[in-house]
Amino acid sequence: MSKLYDQLKNAARTRKQALERKPPATAKPGPPSTDPPITGKVLADGDSRWREEIEGKLEEADRELVSHAPAAEEPEDLRQRELTMAKLAEAARSRAEAEKRALERAREREEAERALHAQSEALLKADLEAAEAAKARVAAEIAALEKARLRESQEGLRDAAARTRAEAEEQALAQVRVRVTG
Repeated sequence: MSKLYDQLKNAARTRKQALERKPPATAKPGPPSTDPPITGKVLADGDSRWREEIEGKLEEADRELVSHAPAAEEPEDLRQRELTMAKLAEAARSRAEAEKRALERAREREEAERALHAQSEALLKADLEAAEAAKARVAAEIAALEKARLRESQEGLRDAAARTRAEAEEQALAQVRVRVTG
């Protein structure tokens, strides 16, 4: 609003000064002006209604600015505001320091988490290797049990064959004894 006020006031002053000056009797020849020609209604000096209108607008803007102008503060109020601002600045510095410390802790936690993640990956790899080894061991134990059963079965057959052979030998010896004694 202040800018508009200043612009209006300057425009009014310039216009007034331009109208108060007497135009020269003869125009001097010179380079043609590069400014575009002014178009619009030319007002006679006697018609001061436009001046009154601009002056009225300026006064209205003045009144509006004065009504919105901040009241002058007392020195005590200013000191209170200064103390408050100092406290706010200190609080902001404290928050900044707390945030820096929190940032450092967060970075440390991030590094610790990264290390834990690496250890977890290594543990997972070791667990998978152990699971594969356990599966291979179970398969080997099953194969060993199967071989043990087969061996026991073969030993049972061998023992049975040995008994049968021993019985056959006993019968053959008994027959030989009967023949010899007889």
